[in-house]
Amino acid sequence: MKYILCDVDGVLVNGYHVDPAKRISWSKDLEKDFGIPSSRMESVFFHGPFGQVMEGKIGLVEALESVMPQLGYAGDAQTLIDYWFKNDSNINAPFLEWVKSKDSQNYRFSLATNQEHMRADYLWSDLGMNHHFDKIYYAAKIGFKKPYAEFFHYILDDLKIESSSICLIDDCPKNIAMAHSLGMKGIVFNGMEDVLNHPFLNEI
Repeated sequence: MKYILCDVDGVLVNGYHVDPAKRISWSKDLEKDFGIPSSRMESVFFHGPFGQVMEGKIGLVEALESVMPQLGYAGDAQTLIDYWFKNDSNINAPFLEWVKSKDSQNYRFSLATNQEHMRADYLWSDLGMNHHFDKIYYAAKIGFKKPYAEFFHYILDDLKIESSSICLIDDCPKNIAMAHSLGMKGIVFNGMEDVLNHPFLNEI
């Protein structure tokens, strides 16, 4: 049995990618729709309290509400969150079809992602990823983000298998480097060709 850990953004979802040339921004119309420049959202929120949200230290709504005056936004935080989640849900259909095509007797797939609680639940339940993946491992639940070793140790302890039986598919080379240092296989994902022809994913 081989265990495949799949990143979300940049792999399963076409959105944020470590390579700027491959990014699809959910916030391109944010200023038109909410009066918030995307650059301000990035600097004030995502480079501000969102780091603590990602690690499960504070809630998403609380963190967003704390910076709304700086964003110049007087609306409802949940409305803005719903907009973000909806517009950051461009599923990579070829990748998901590839996951679904693999023999479940030989391959088990889980998500391993830097997410906070609300978006993790949205991906898992609302977008139905629970029908295609066994588990979702995410930063806010674990308390550490990739590429910290603690993130991966949590998964290894939960799966109770040898690290050599695990492969991480991720767009971030730093995450792959950490996986390799712990004995896992790893694939830097830039497109479907990276998984379609990889020997670990095609040999039993």
